Amino acid sequence: MDCDLDIEIKAIKTDSRLIEQGDLFVYIRGKISDGHNFINSAINNGTVAILSEEHIECIVPLILREKTKNILPNLLDKFYGYKNKKINCMF
Repeated sequence: MDCDLDIEIKAIKTDSRLIEQGDLFVYIRGKISDGHNFINSAINNGTVAILSEEHIECIVPLILREKTKNILPNLLDKFYGYKNKKINCMF
């Protein structure tokens, strides 16, 4: 699939219900649920890209990385400048 990789990300979110137009959805494998179950919801809510541990077919750019839960704090630090602040995520 060809897609536009020149995108602007407005926010980073792990909860598909909170996704708004322009957000990056980060898939997290939780203890109770699998973030892959919520990818369609994130797309419907306006995600412009997905960070995932597994290859999936989708209509937005897909960024593949191992252990997204482990890289999320660094990603948030780079994006929001959260240096030395505690980051609380629900998993």
